[in-house]
Amino acid sequence: MKILDAIVRAYRKVDHWYKQGYNAVFFSCKHVSELSSQCLDRPLTMRERLTYWVHLRMCTWCRRYAQQMRFLRKQIGKYASTFPEESPKKLSKEAKSRILKKISDQSSDSL
Repeated sequence: MKILDAIVRAYRKVDHWYKQGYNAVFFSCKHVSELSSQCLDRPLTMRERLTYWVHLRMCTWCRRYAQQMRFLRKQIGKYASTFPEESPKKLSKEAKSRILKKISDQSSDSL
């Protein structure tokens, strides 16, 4: 049993080192999904572009997410002019008080 425990500990150490090295070179999926949004608004640095591109080649899910972000950006651009530019509607005092009462009732019930 001691040998098995030693093997498991050694495997975990190697796995941890591998993940640290991998994340130092390549971005995580979470970081790549943030970059998918940011690349629509700002130019990426050379390192960001390179690791983003490599990650997208390896990760189907992030590639799909990036495609969806580009699609949404394109569709919003098409229809942005059709939305009226109105000032935001304000809640009445009665509506505000009903909402606050409901919230306080729910928070007191959860205690």
